[in-house]
Amino acid sequence: MKIFYVDGNNLLYQVDDQASNVLISGSLHSLVFTFPAKDRSNEDVPGGIGIDMVLRRSGKNFPMQRTFVMRNVLLN
Repeated sequence: MKIFYVDGNNLLYQVDDQASNVLISGSLHSLVFTFPAKDRSNEDVPGGIGIDMVLRRSGKNFPMQRTFVMRNVLLN
């Protein structure tokens, strides 16, 4: 199992009980997960998880958005 977490402007991950590894160093501005994710019509995506991330380098923002659809997600 991988655990991802934010520490300041860094995105790190840890596998099981091993030491942490840096995935993004010093440029993480924001990271937001949404569940359920919305499509372009603002409708819920069944089993969808949205990830909105902004990296900042040299005063410039680099936004990234992605929606993942998870299989076998139980929705109430």
